[in-house]
Amino acid sequence: MINKQLKNDLEYIFNELSDRDKSKFKNSRILITGAGGFIGYTMLNFLTEYGQELEISKILALDNFILGGSNWLIDLSKKFSFLHIKNFNIALDNLNQSLI
Repeated sequence: MINKQLKNDLEYIFNELSDRDKSKFKNSRILITGAGGFIGYTMLNFLTEYGQELEISKILALDNFILGGSNWLIDLSKKFSFLHIKNFNIALDNLNQSLI
C-alpha cells in the first residue's frame, strides 16, 4: 500500500511523460534490480500502477532479500500478472534463466 504523497508524485511523473515517451514502454520487458529496496519499491509501484496503460509486457524484479522479504512485493505480484519477482544471488544464479 503506497501513501498518498507517493501516489500523487507517481501520478505527476506519469502525466509529465509525453506520448512519445509513453510509447517507448510498449511491449517492453523491464528489469528492476534491488526490488526490495526503496528505489525498487518506488519503481515497481510506478510501473505496476501504469504498466497496463503503458503496455508493458513483463517486469522482472530481482533482489537477494538479504534483509528479508517484503509483503508488499507479494501483494504486488498477486495483483499484476506481468510482474515476476525472483530471489536472485548474483554469485550463484544465472540471469539468462531469470529472464525467461
